[in-house]
Amino acid sequence: MQLLSRIGLGLCLSLSLFSSISHASEATEALIDSVITTYGGEEAWRKVVGIDERGRTYSERLQMFGQTERSYAHPNQMRIAIRYKEDESELRQLSGDQGWSHGKEAHPAFVKAARLQAYRMALPLLLLDHKQQIEDLGQRNDDKGAPHQGLRIKLDDDLQVLVDINLDSKHITASWGMLDMDGQRLEFATIYSNLQTVDGKLMAFREEHYAMGGYIGYTELETIRFVDQFAAGTFAPAAE
Repeated sequence: MQLLSRIGLGLCLSLSLFSSISHASEATEALIDSVITTYGGEEAWRKVVGIDERGRTYSERLQMFGQTERSYAHPNQMRIAIRYKEDESELRQLSGDQGWSHGKEAHPAFVKAARLQAYRMALPLLLLDHKQQIEDLGQRNDDKGAPHQGLRIKLDDDLQVLVDINLDSKHITASWGMLDMDGQRLEFATIYSNLQTVDGKLMAFREEHYAMGGYIGYTELETIRFVDQFAAGTFAPAAE
């Protein structure tokens, strides 16, 4: 909770964090270019096929750590496995518009949430892929007076991602995934820190997780690898 307070986001996950909404401008595109340069450059990120991550996740609900394995293939394939203990685990798989939980076909809301999570696993690529459609949400100052810029990417009618950028460092400090389902808005937030360079690209090794305004835990990554291929069955259950 301290990190969220430190950068001045509070527990308010609304658009009112920022001052205004307007369509992408030359200034917005220039900001995105600066962020991409800070994170390793467009040429390096355009070569990314997949990302493999290993670490541990702390669950606030369970009050314990779990071993975490995350795989991502651009643009919309993902696998996340967390093993807390023998009878408590998570397994999410996503391949395009299909999703599975523990090998079973998932509810549409689960699939949409998984899509949002996948898009946010490689935010520089998301910014590059949607550069022309990104909306400018205006600026805010954090509790230390540092200026931040908000950007919004509408992925379809009911999915959107918000990105918060520190204008001094050009670092992505936070992102929100938002989905509308049956008249209800679901919001997921991640706060990023401990940035390190991996194969020339800047990556966050610590993430603080929030859902619907509540703190749900954090992930500390130990290794991040950029990979070109994954084993069969990574993103969908193996055929029987």
